[in-house]
Amino acid sequence: MILDYNDKWYKVIEIKFISRVKKIFYPFLIKKLIKELNSYGMTNIYVALYRNIAAHIINSVHHKNTILFDDGNNMFKTIEFLDQNKKKSFYFFRKIISRLLFQKTDIDFIYKSTIFTIFDI
Repeated sequence: MILDYNDKWYKVIEIKFISRVKKIFYPFLIKKLIKELNSYGMTNIYVALYRNIAAHIINSVHHKNTILFDDGNNMFKTIEFLDQNKKKSFYFFRKIISRLLFQKTDIDFIYKSTIFTIFDI
């Protein structure tokens, strides 16, 4: 529906992964999508939940700005994370599995992102 209200948006993409297999192998399943997105010369990526699949897309698609939308109470955790200048911690085996499956789930991009929220942060 956002396309009906703003002519600056070209496309809204909703990615639905229902099965565990698709969730595990998403880097291979969305490879074509990432190639397509890179062909657009994107300026902005808008995202609410920025972990796992969204993080992989943000880390894989060439763009200028990342805008994090407020997703409720998790925004407080994000602000705390930023205030304490934390890094995402991985368990050893999870990090190995992520590398083997070509998952780019690093969330350090949030330090350079713009945050949209209604809270007084």
